Amino acid sequence: MDLIFAWTINFLDFVMLYLMVNSLIGNNAKIVVQNLSLKIGIFAIGYGLLVGVGLRNVNSFVFQAIAIVIMFLIIKYIFLKEEKNHDFSDIVLTCILYYLTATLTVAIFFSLINLLVFEYRLVPLITYLKSAFIIFIACWRVDFNKLFTVISNKIVVRFCFFGISTTAIGILAFIHFDSNHIFEHFILFFILINSSLIGLLNALKTNYYFTDTIPNQYHDAGNLMLLLDVKMEKTDDIAELRKISKQIIRLMGMDIKPPINDEEMRGSEAFLLQSIELLKQKKNGNADIITDIEFFEPHKFLNDIDIAYMLGILLENAMETLTKKPIYVNILSSERKILIKVSNEAKEKTQEELDKMLIKNYSTKGKVGRGFGLAKLNKLVNKYHGTIRLTQAYHSKEQVNFLTIVLTI
Repeated sequence: MDLIFAWTINFLDFVMLYLMVNSLIGNNAKIVVQNLSLKIGIFAIGYGLLVGVGLRNVNSFVFQAIAIVIMFLIIKYIFLKEEKNHDFSDIVLTCILYYLTATLTVAIFFSLINLLVFEYRLVPLITYLKSAFIIFIACWRVDFNKLFTVISNKIVVRFCFFGISTTAIGILAFIHFDSNHIFEHFILFFILINSSLIGLLNALKTNYYFTDTIPNQYHDAGNLMLLLDVKMEKTDDIAELRKISKQIIRLMGMDIKPPINDEEMRGSEAFLLQSIELLKQKKNGNADIITDIEFFEPHKFLNDIDIAYMLGILLENAMETLTKKPIYVNILSSERKILIKVSNEAKEKTQEELDKMLIKNYSTKGKVGRGFGLAKLNKLVNKYHGTIRLTQAYHSKEQVNFLTIVLTI
């Protein structure tokens, strides 16, 4: 029974962490629950078994150290899953905010329930059940993302937050010092203090940049622009002026990206248009495909072949419907993000049917040997931490229901 209690408590701890982190990065608890996947359920069960059962007899300092490392990894996973730009200090900030919220909630309920419940073994379980429920309601009703944004974006607030947290952790380390477990004590508070210090140093670095580096650059920029103005008065040579402007940028300590090769970008667009035409001839020569393709920059790790392959799967899926209506293709490419969107006529589906379209061997066409394309594409997109979104809506111009599949990496 004790093992079941331990597993349940840590399972609920994972649930609270998952809800709180998603709320901090802008995902409402109700939507998070609706979009829960089997993978998250397995993670929650595994966390409960590992932390609640596997580490049950470990020294308390070591237990907390391992739990915090696992917590960092879970938060890192959620940031990647939701495609949120972040650095280590954002993960530390999220971890500390969750820790403070969860600890305070659990402490309050533990004190209250301890007065009302006489069976001591039930107190922790009831405490975590109540705490998980309250955190779910709070994440549903309160926009914690606003708090995260203020601390993350306001330099002074961020500096104060990490300064206070570093001091508080240092005080806790002194209060809970145990001479019988010096090494274990050192491991736990080394992780905590260093994590908070990294956040503090990043805040100091950002503060230094805005209070010292930028004013210096602004001062230098005035003198350098005067020199450029003098040169512009004496020469009409554009190449010479470009050379001087690049020298000025370097003197100001700014990075110069290599110029984007417009010819290469147009070549990528032409390659995809050719790929679409070849696929059209192969699958459905009568298909009316309307394209809007723009390459602003080459993607950081996807090349033209990768993009054409992904687009091919989406287009095959659309053309196999033998629709007489146009198929709309939209592609936008930059260094950090690529969006591929394909819209076509389709019968209206339930949300369950839309979800199943990304599952292997499921096919809306009802044929044996179908249902591999979108499932394979979904697996490939997940590998790159991308997303595939399926939506449907009535197309007012075509006057039929349209299915839209949006791929983002």
